[in-house]
Order: sequence, then C-alpha cells, then structure tokens
Amino acid sequence: MCNSRIALFLAVGAGTPLVTALTPATASAAENPLRPYLQQKPAWHRCDTELPASVQCATL
Repeated sequence: MCNSRIALFLAVGAGTPLVTALTPATASAAENPLRPYLQQKPAWHRCDTELPASVQCATL
C-alpha cells in the first residue's frame, strides 16, 4: 500500500513539470524573456572516442 502511494506521488511529481512545459504560454512572444533560449537548437556530436558512438552529447 505504501509503495503504491509513493509510486503515484513520484509519477504525479515527475509529470507536472512536463505538462507545465507543454502548456502554451499566455504572454506574447515579445514579452517572454526566455524566447532566445527557446529558439536554440542542440548541436549533437560524439561525446568521447572512448565511449560507444551511440552515446551523444549536445551543445547549445
């Protein structure tokens, strides 16, 4: 019983930021101080030659 409550709490806690991030902002784009950061695209590259090629890192 306690484990299921903890799991539910963690699931709700982890999902809340995701829902908040996906909700459209009500302020106009010109008023959003984070706009320059939201427009960034990651530049993916291999992290290290000693790691498998499937391990990728990104720079903004």
